[in-house]
Formats: sequence, C-alpha cells, structure tokens
Amino acid sequence: MRTFNDVLRSVAITLSLAAIPAIGSAQQSFAEFPVPSGVSSNPQGICTGPDGAVWFVETATNGGNTLGAAKIGRISVNGAFTEYAITAGSEPQQIVAGPDGNLYFTAGTGGANFIEQITPSGTVTEFTIPTANASPTGIAVGSDGYIWFAEAAPGVNAIAAMSTAGDFAVVTPIALSTSGAIPTTLTLGPDGNIWFTEQVGNKIGVVRSGAITEYSVPTSGSQPFGIVAGPDGALWFTERNGGNIGRITTGGVVTNEYALLTANAQPIGITVGPDNALWYTEATGDKIGRITTSGTRTEYTIPTSGAGPYGITKGPDSALWFTEDLAGAIGRFSSINFESFAQVNGQLAQVSIGADGSIWGLNRGQQIYTYNVSNSSWTNIPGSLATIAVGSNNAVWGLNFQNQIYHYDFASHSWNQIPGELNSLAVGADGDTWGLNQYSGIFHYAGGGFVEVGGTAARLSSLAVGSAGAVYGVNANGSIYWYNPGSGYFQWVASSVGFSQLAVGADGDVWAGKGGVPYHYDVLHNSMTATSLNNLNAIVVGSGSNVFATKTDGSIWQWDAVSQTWIEIPGTFATASGSISVGATGTMWGVNSSGQIYRLQGAAVRPYQTLSIIPGATMDQISVGADGAVWGVSSSTVQFFNRGTQAFEAVAGAPAMSQVSVGAGADVWGVYCPPSSNNCSVYEYMAGSSPSWKLIPGELNIVQVGANGDVWGINAAGQTYYYDFNSSSWVNIPGSLGTLSVGADGAVWGINAGLQVYQYNGRTDGTVGTWTNIAGSLVQVSVGSSDHVWGINEQGGIYYYDNGWQNPAGTLTEVWASFDGAVWGANAAGTVYQYSSGTFNRVSGGTASYAIAGNAVNVWAVNAAGGAVYAWF
Repeated sequence: MRTFNDVLRSVAITLSLAAIPAIGSAQQSFAEFPVPSGVSSNPQGICTGPDGAVWFVETATNGGNTLGAAKIGRISVNGAFTEYAITAGSEPQQIVAGPDGNLYFTAGTGGANFIEQITPSGTVTEFTIPTANASPTGIAVGSDGYIWFAEAAPGVNAIAAMSTAGDFAVVTPIALSTSGAIPTTLTLGPDGNIWFTEQVGNKIGVVRSGAITEYSVPTSGSQPFGIVAGPDGALWFTERNGGNIGRITTGGVVTNEYALLTANAQPIGITVGPDNALWYTEATGDKIGRITTSGTRTEYTIPTSGAGPYGITKGPDSALWFTEDLAGAIGRFSSINFESFAQVNGQLAQVSIGADGSIWGLNRGQQIYTYNVSNSSWTNIPGSLATIAVGSNNAVWGLNFQNQIYHYDFASHSWNQIPGELNSLAVGADGDTWGLNQYSGIFHYAGGGFVEVGGTAARLSSLAVGSAGAVYGVNANGSIYWYNPGSGYFQWVASSVGFSQLAVGADGDVWAGKGGVPYHYDVLHNSMTATSLNNLNAIVVGSGSNVFATKTDGSIWQWDAVSQTWIEIPGTFATASGSISVGATGTMWGVNSSGQIYRLQGAAVRPYQTLSIIPGATMDQISVGADGAVWGVSSSTVQFFNRGTQAFEAVAGAPAMSQVSVGAGADVWGVYCPPSSNNCSVYEYMAGSSPSWKLIPGELNIVQVGANGDVWGINAAGQTYYYDFNSSSWVNIPGSLGTLSVGADGAVWGINAGLQVYQYNGRTDGTVGTWTNIAGSLVQVSVGSSDHVWGINEQGGIYYYDNGWQNPAGTLTEVWASFDGAVWGANAAGTVYQYSSGTFNRVSGGTASYAIAGNAVNVWAVNAAGGAVYAWF
C-alpha cells in the first residue's frame, strides 16, 4: 500500500520542465545535492540524526508500481552521501532520531512490515510488527521514550508503539474510530502526547492516556498530512489537498487555516525553523514556504523545476534540509537570519578552509590538525608549521619558521619538503600554488618545484589565488595585478593603487582593502568599487556569494550582494592573520583571541563539484574566460554572470548579439547576424566608467577570443581572419574553415567543410602565417592552449593531440579543453563527463548539450533544448 506516493505521482507528470525563477537574494540561498542512486531513489522522509548529519529514506518506487532498491541515506552538512541498502521494495516512509542514539524508520511494502533501526554506523535491524500488513507510515518518539508509529492499512487503522529493544507489547495498538482514516504523520505535541494526521479521515488525532481523540478539520477533503509542534504551544499541520496550513490547539480547536500563496501547491512536510517560524514543502508548487505564528506567509521557489519537495527538517547546521522526491535530490535552504556561530572543541591559532570544505588549522604550538566533519573530531598531523594554506584536501601546503616549504602527501600521510624558501604561500581551489620570497619575488609551483615568474623585475607584496586562471597580487604601491595565463605576464587591473588586503574566490571574484574599506572588483566597469564598511581588518572570499570580513575590533561581517550592504554576524574573532577562512562551498570558520574555534551555521552553501542549476537562467550560448568570468546570450540579449547574486544580468546598453566570446574579465567580443541575412556585425566591449560596445568594421559569423587577447573570426564564406590591434583591422589568413578554436595562449586550430583539421603557424614575428593540415578528420575541435588540443570525429570518437592523435575510450558529441589541462564533454544523452586519470567520468547534476571550462575550477554547462545553465566549481 502506497499511502504517500500515489496522489503526488498522479499530478507530477503534468509539471512543466521549464526553469522557474527562484529567489534572487544572497540573504536566502538554495543548494541541491543529487542522491547517488539517482532520480529513482525517491527520497521522502527526512530528519536530523544524532551524529550531526541529516538522514533520509529512499522510497525507491522507480516512478511507478515497480518495487525498487530501497535505502537509507545520510548526508553530511558538507554534502557527502552515504547510502545503506535495506530490504528491496520495502518503500521506507518516514524516519526519526530515537532516544538511544539510533534512528528508526517505517517500511511496509513488498512483503515488509517493519519498524527498523539503523545505527549511525549503518547497522540495520528489522523489527516485525505483530499486526500483519500494517502498512506503517508516520513515526515519532513519545515522551515515554517509545517509538510510536501509524498503522495506516484501512483494515488496521491504528496507532502503535515499540520500545527501542523491539518490544511491541509496551503499548497495545489503539484503533481509530474513523474507518479508513489512513493515519499519516506523527509528532510529539507540546502537551507530551502523540498527535497525528488522518489523510483520508480529514482529522487531527491525539493519543491521551491510551485513548484516541479525533478533531475534524473544517475544510472538507483537505487531506491533512504533515504535523509538528509549533513554538507557540499549538500544533501546525499541512493540508495536502486543501492547500492550507492549519493550526490546532492542544485542546483540539482548529483556530486557523491559512491558504497558501500558490494554488494547488500540495503542502506535505512541515517543521519549525531556526527562526521559530513554521517551514513547509509544496510538492507541486516546487517551493519551500514559511509561515509565522501570526500567519504571515512567504514562498521561495526551488531551483529545480519538478523537484517534488517532500519532507523537511531543521538540520544540525541551522539550515533547512528537504527531500526532492521527483528529482532524486536533497535540498538545503539557508538565510542570513538563520546564521550563528557554534563553538567547536579544541583550540587553534590559524584556520584554513579548502574549496571542498576541508578544514585544517595550527595551534599555538605550531601543531597541525585537520577536522573530520563526519565524527566531529580533530586529527593531529605530525609536523610543525608556522603558516598553512589549503586549496582542498588534496592541496595542503605550509611553511615552517625557517621558511621551508612543505606539501602534504595523502598517499603516504607525510609532509614532502619542496626545495626553496618562501615567505608566503597562496593556493587555489584547483591546487594551483604560488608564493613570494623574502625579496618579493614571485614563484609558481610547476610540479617539480617552484619556478620564478617575471624575472627579478617582477615584485609583489602579497598574492591571492582562486584558481590557475584567477591569480592576483598587490605590489608595494598597492597596485593590483592579474596573471594572464595566456601571455604569461602580470597585468595591471583597474588602474588600481593604494590597496593592501587581497582576497580571491574560487570563481574569480576579487576583493581588496584600501584605507580600512573593502573594495570589490567590478568587471563590467573595470574598476574597484568601495563598499560601506570601515575599519577593515581582514577579508576572505570563498566565492562571490561567500564574502566575509572582520573589523579591527574583531566583529564579523558578511556581504550581501543584493542589498549591497554588510551584515554583522554576532561574534568576535581574533585580528591576527589566519583567524578567519571560508571555502568555495560556503564553509566558514574562525578563531577568537583565546584560540577558541567557531563554525558558521545556517549560511549559504553549494554542492562541491556538482553541476548546480542557475535559477531562472535561460541561455542560448555562454562563454567562460580563463579567470572564470562568464558571459552569454539569451534571445539576442547579452548577459553577464554576477558572482555575488549568483544570477545572470542583462548588460545595459548592449546591442543585439548572436554569439559572444570572452578571453578573460571584460575582454569580450561578439557578433550579431540578423536571422534574415548574413550581414553580420562585430562588436568589442569597452569597459570603463561608461562602458560601451565598439562596432568593428567587417563581417564575421563567428568570433573567438584567447586569454592573451588574440581575436579570430570566420565570415559566411569560410574566410578566416585575426584582428591586428596595431592597424585596427582584420587580416585575412588564406584558406577556408567552418569552425575554429582559440587557446588561452593564442594557439589556433580549425576544421574546414571537408572535416579536415588545420593548425595555424605564424605571427610570432608579426608576419601572416599559414595553416598546416593535421592528418585526421574531426567535426569539433577545442583548444585550451598549445599543449591541450582535443576533438570529436563523426562517430563521436574522442581525440587529443600529442605528436599525433590519441584516442581515449568513450563517445561524446562535444568536448572542451581549458588552458590548464581540464577536459570536459557531453554525450548525446546530455550526460556530462570530466576527464581524469585517463578516463572520462560522469559528473552528477543536470543534463547538458555542452560543457565549457574557463579553467579547471570554473566549468559551466548548457542544455540547448531548454536553455538551462549549470555551474560547477
């Protein structure tokens, strides 16, 4: 018997798959984590476990009447999944944390008739319910410490209980008076009694002194479903069919039924949030709703359309976690209003958070520690360091007091000394590592050791690294420089001067301090913009949506990109270097002046290295720069991705455009070809205080820009051109191509109408070069740099060039290479793959027609059919 699924699935198939715009504020944020078992996992019931993780059931109905591989899932607050198999086809329904440190759930389909126990380590014990074919549904812990549950089968129709030892005799099942009521969800009321909903009986029931009392819901056929004890001493419940949130006193009076803002939304789960409001899911509305005890309602649209949100709980991190039954995912909703700092055991002097949320630190004795989120414990790593820098758990670096350099090798669990001495280190999310020596010389780790960059004339005072494409530094004059991976030189940014503190996110978002004020790099205007905070001490950036600062008094502040303001978070941190850190996932920690450690709870996070949909984005084409800047075209409108708001925004004053290409930052070119003609126009974006688009004489159908600034294009006749900036004109390169690709360093490859492959040679001495035919046949080519050239042939075979074409296993329709060696692709089914260790590995997340990598960290994908856009970092 499927008491939970049947109604929901009968309407779910009518949902539109178009992207639905979600909230646009950095103050509220969604994150969605695909369950490893996929869409057919059908996660439903959810609760917070005793181990600091979130637990959920995988009902696994396989979208119909086929019984699936049911499981119990666990997700850490960092998004790491563990799944435990249970009896196949048992369709677990709801789950609750028991009083004994274990979890309990109901399972009653496919021959199962159990209350089951699972320990935090995953050991499952089945307790057979004495009543045959009881169809257990809701489950709750009573004030007596027993596990109470509903026996929903129409012929049973009772409330029963079990001890944690599996003794069902502790309570004789109590039958409901209303025939076929289908008791659905249970909760412990504020009066110490078990309360429950009757989905078909249209009543709210309570067990008092071994007897059941039922109270009718005023709205006929409302199908009361979820129920929870509210912060006001009453009980609150959802009306699935009635579209209301109801309130009932412990005396049985239904005082209110509040209509949802969205009609026919089917509210399911309900819980009390960190803000003492009631939060609920809307299964067909694809929203999370909030209602205060006074009845004020707000709704927030989930990024994934057709997600089917179901159960909901307040997580151990003070965020709201919910299941997405139809999408096979676990969602998380956070708000600045939820945020607070929770103390963590131990003492540290420095803390460093990796892009993946890994946590490392040094105590005042220079001992090294890493934190295990799964069991909330510190592990001492042998060795002694003065400073530590973490890009991810696989990229941990440090300096000792002699300025000797060390890298942690996880394979041997030991520190490897790297030749040389440095005064500071900076590590990106991809492990790209840079440093400065005592003379302010710049060094880059090249695999075998550190190599000086720019020679003895190049000097910087500090460095910040988001990724290989987002390396920035400040010199003695306070001028900010960006390392161009295409040209191999540092170039001045935004005519900057007088800056000190510098921080860069994994997505390339740049912040700096000047005169005690935080400044943000505005790509569109190529300027550093002051923000409204004074007495800046330090600033840290995980990504554009995770920016934090401390003032000289130790107070802690968070940047809200939507309201363009800093919001204070109660607490005080030390002002010494390394006292505050944040990762790209949003994990944020700090230490105070006494060495006490704190972690931020309730803040926005994002899944690590998962393709996450960008809410509301519908793009025809996108381009990603080497630094992570993202531009695109939607219905001929030029769009720029705002890293702070995590949303695409139309670029004011832009002409209509068919295609754009970005080398990095605001180095953007585009073409517009009217639908009815080949009279195409070419434009160059001119950043500045009054940005504009410069019309470039000539007609091109395709334009491509390298990070080094080289610009190439092809016209309707297949003629190929590069742009000569000295003469401000196009130079024709003899030959005919149908497509071409330009690498970050200016390397150019192309394919002609006969699918022959060509490499461009020349221009090193300023003269026009020629095309060299490369044996082989391709339908698509992608050039990251001279050393990273990939392509696809007519049969979907994958190739890369290394003194001849090499053919790794697999079949794709599109492939993309970045300058730093990252390779991505998509197949005909829309599955996205990442190339690693010689193989293409499937990436979790949405379906896409193609993927584009600006660098190894900043990867984007687009579904050409609907225009949905996904980001991965």
